[in-house]
Amino acid sequence: MHRLTLPTLLAIILSGCYTPRQLEFESSMRSLISKGMSKVAAIESLSSAGFRCDGQTVFLGAKKGTVGCSRQRDNLFPPYACIERVEFVALGENSGITNINFGKIVCAGL
Repeated sequence: MHRLTLPTLLAIILSGCYTPRQLEFESSMRSLISKGMSKVAAIESLSSAGFRCDGQTVFLGAKKGTVGCSRQRDNLFPPYACIERVEFVALGENSGITNINFGKIVCAGL
């Protein structure tokens, strides 16, 4: 039986941890949501990726038709959580999206 050294064990544990990467986040979101997509399709797509969508917005203000979506990503060690946010504007349920904003990933820990 092999014994794992402390650095090897730490590397294994940390390899599964979430690390915020803004550019990768935005790129992956562009594959899920795009301008012209209907509001319903966008919410379904984001929901399937673990986002919760509602009328609460941070970036685009109180523009009519703005939908805010977010998801929480957790890390075991060190213990912290990150919030990923997407907001978009679509005036009707089947109207095409006219504006998309990918928020900065925000993290907080103990």
